[in-house]
Amino acid sequence: MAIFVKSVIRSAVVDIQVEFNHIEIVCVDLTFACFTCRLICIYRKPGFSELDAEYISDCIRCLKKLCATEKLVIITGDCNLPDIDWSCYHAPNSAIYNMFIDFVNNFGFHQYVNQPTRNENILDIVMATSDTFLEDLSVSVPLGTSDHNTVIFKTNISACSVDQETSVSYYDFAKGDYESVNEYLSAIDWDVVFSANITVQGCWDAFTCIINDVCERFIPVRVSKPVTGRVRKGVHYPHYIKRMLKRKAIVWKCWRLSKSPDDKQAYRTIADDCKRAISKFHAARELALIRKNNLGNFYKFVNSKTQTNITPTALKTSTGAVVTDPDEKAEVFNNFLAVFLQLIMVFAPVLQNRSEVMV
Repeated sequence: MAIFVKSVIRSAVVDIQVEFNHIEIVCVDLTFACFTCRLICIYRKPGFSELDAEYISDCIRCLKKLCATEKLVIITGDCNLPDIDWSCYHAPNSAIYNMFIDFVNNFGFHQYVNQPTRNENILDIVMATSDTFLEDLSVSVPLGTSDHNTVIFKTNISACSVDQETSVSYYDFAKGDYESVNEYLSAIDWDVVFSANITVQGCWDAFTCIINDVCERFIPVRVSKPVTGRVRKGVHYPHYIKRMLKRKAIVWKCWRLSKSPDDKQAYRTIADDCKRAISKFHAARELALIRKNNLGNFYKFVNSKTQTNITPTALKTSTGAVVTDPDEKAEVFNNFLAVFLQLIMVFAPVLQNRSEVMV
């Protein structure tokens, strides 16, 4: 389970307590120009046994903790509760349904999905603590060969980031005056600098102070352009694939209206055909790129697949706590590396001294 956030929107992962690690749930806080909301995505597998009742009880306890905020809260996902009547927020009299519908009513959530998302059932939810949060919502053709319909909604929130109009200053090292840098550094008596500091931290502070002074003197400062939030262009499929995708949408609508097994099978067939056609299209494009024997285009393609604008915002510790502070994240990496090196020392094979073997 994952939540993908555009790079122009500031996001922060919300820590899930360790006692709820077994729950399939993700939570992030999204900050816009003058608005902050909390987005929760949750999944509960089908089932109504005693174990399932215990699981949804833990889900409700976790959701209550996450919803204890003044922010607007949005919950999306699939709770596999098909018998809820969302027109009046009523459910069958059972432990699982009662716990969930009581939570929804007590926190004042408004369910926006009012059309079936799988067969005749409304399994997927888009709920918010505001009934004016969404501008529009529609249920459309499933993605790929999924058995769930796609839920597309448009919010009333502007997607402008709080950092969208800000610029960042940075050193342009490619334009630095390195002859002056060499003269400046060669004139420093490093023995005197380090002898005046008896600790490693003191030596490091003295060294970085000199380097920072060098950068300020001889390295020009540039200002980055503000983030525009332009949307990247997607893949342009050929006409035959576009026709297949349109045909897939038409067949899906026919099946949704008729509920006929034949129409359902026809939809599955065209969905599989679309998936294979798209895979073959990407494979043929990559093969053509290789056959051109153009290293420049090849590495450009590879870089486009490996580069990302997503900045790691948080790490999870061994105890399940989420850290965002740079120093804390460095400590997490340091602890992981220490454990990894210890494992290497324990399981590393013992090698004989080659000089002894030769003797």
